[in-house]
Amino acid sequence: MTLRVGIIATALAVLVAGPAGSQVRQPPRFDFDAVPGQVVVQFQPQTAGAAPFNLADFLTERAEVVDELSRLGGIVLDVPSARADPAVRQAVVDRLRANPAVRHAEPNYIYYADRVPSDPLVKDMWFLERIGAYDAQDRKGAGYAPVVAVIDTGIYVHHEDLGQHVWTNPREIPDNGIDDDGNGLVDDVRGWNFVQGNNSPTAEFVAAAAAGCEPDPAKRLYEAHGTHVAGVIGALGDNGKGIAGLAPDVRIMALKVMGGPCGSGTTSTIIQAVRYAIDNGADIINMSLGGPHPSDILRDLLRQANDRGILVVVAAGNAASDNDATPVYPAAFDLPGLIAVAATDANDRLATFSNRGARSVHLAAPGVGILSSVPMGDTPTGPNSNYAQLSGTSMAAPMVSGALAAMIGLNPTLPRLEIMRILLATVDPVPALAGMVATGARVNLGKALAAMPAVSPPVAAPKPPIAAPEPPAVTPQPPAAAPEPAPPASAPKPALPVVTPPRKPMPAKPAPPVAGPRVVPPAPAPVRDVRGIIINPPPTTAQPPAGDGATPSLESEGINVSPPPPQGARTSP
Repeated sequence: MTLRVGIIATALAVLVAGPAGSQVRQPPRFDFDAVPGQVVVQFQPQTAGAAPFNLADFLTERAEVVDELSRLGGIVLDVPSARADPAVRQAVVDRLRANPAVRHAEPNYIYYADRVPSDPLVKDMWFLERIGAYDAQDRKGAGYAPVVAVIDTGIYVHHEDLGQHVWTNPREIPDNGIDDDGNGLVDDVRGWNFVQGNNSPTAEFVAAAAAGCEPDPAKRLYEAHGTHVAGVIGALGDNGKGIAGLAPDVRIMALKVMGGPCGSGTTSTIIQAVRYAIDNGADIINMSLGGPHPSDILRDLLRQANDRGILVVVAAGNAASDNDATPVYPAAFDLPGLIAVAATDANDRLATFSNRGARSVHLAAPGVGILSSVPMGDTPTGPNSNYAQLSGTSMAAPMVSGALAAMIGLNPTLPRLEIMRILLATVDPVPALAGMVATGARVNLGKALAAMPAVSPPVAAPKPPIAAPEPPAVTPQPPAAAPEPAPPASAPKPALPVVTPPRKPMPAKPAPPVAGPRVVPPAPAPVRDVRGIIINPPPTTAQPPAGDGATPSLESEGINVSPPPPQGARTSP
């Protein structure tokens, strides 16, 4: 369907691009709950004879278009009079919503990476045995490598333990300067950087966070969050290097939406990444991020993802609060194919920082002292492949994404809600989680794979859509006797060519370790830097012993590793 914003594409081209030689876009600074003065507007689908939307006529103060969301049918406005006063911003939003040409209007909300930092190396991955990952190492997949879109701070795609598991766009020719697939993004071979607007969705060399997440001019480091998440999902196994991810055959799509000292992003970057994941064949979307405000546009896009057969896995949040009472989004969106994940420690207790929710959080997964891939280095010439422990619901979410990817790889024709149901029906009940999450349990990958129905010959078919809105069961139950038939070939979108990396089994189990409308073009406006929230780290008891071969600590890389708040306490707002 053609969107109204298509009418204004030419008019906005010069406006959005800015003058030649303009600065690279940076994450915007924020002082409130959203980028000051910015409003995300999505237009209604185009109708014949519709009047143009003229900003000059609609707003009493001049509004600047700072970004065009061409594939979403929208724009991002900067309204100067609303920068200092959220009440003025809300009045602008209300007026926009009342306009018949506007489908959605909302502040450009801020979302945060749900990570808490802490310190070849499978012996140090305590969680693999806990969730039954070793029991799954000999299960042969069906020849399909699922695509997991990691919407995060970017991924160091040249990491030694990720390389061939990084997704590449089969419809784009590398470095030819041409938009081969016609999606408006030139040379998006390995995803896209929606923060800076380029084709390099990698970990940037940024200023470390000082007090209040202001940049520390004396200390710089590489963004580690997204690379760490990617490693949990799909680090190469049995390659003689580093660690092993949960999904042996997987393609990780790098979509950078957050940046800056504390890893923060906005509604406008996140919704563009979700649209990209939908359009480019993702099977799973991992969102280790969250914020206190619900975005209507984001909710609608995640529902569209579900409708296209994409499961969405979201971190529950690190505020040690109850999501039933104080929702965190997108985890709190009530969607049929969305799973919210809390974090547990090595003792199967809810992590001190983890959010909970007997109704709104589905299950828990290990999220304390999680060893995974990171980029490290102290020069801008490029990072080194390294490994470190991080903690947070950000680490728990990719445990579930990796488990789902392994399940889809085993039987890609099975309806996605059935796969989700099997995952939630084969969890390990944990007394300490009763009343904390809906299942009262922690994920178990080994049990989930054992409960999967077999598939006949290897296939590389498109995923079936999520067809039913019924919520998944929260008590163990046997899987369906037989998988539902795949949808007719004419129903889903044509399958993208499948690039299946060689299967690498998980290393052998080690010995147990010692204990729209036409717009009057306004003038461009600069975009500001991001800052975020410092989250206190968890206890360090799960860290491996120091000595020869010890994993480098992120403390040496400038990340705060001070003691955590007491159990049940809220982290800083």
